[in-house]
Amino acid sequence: MLVAERFMIDAALVSMDCLCRHGYWGRDNQKMADALARVRHELGREVGVPA
Repeated sequence: MLVAERFMIDAALVSMDCLCRHGYWGRDNQKMADALARVRHELGREVGVPA
């Protein structure tokens, strides 16, 4: 169960990151980018994306 929950959290973060990169939140997009920046590196490192 814990693995499934972790997968869903990671999937949600990736989805939010994609929406942010496409400017989905308009005026608040920079706030979202700043919030996601804290987890973006860790998420990429865990899935093997080069920095």
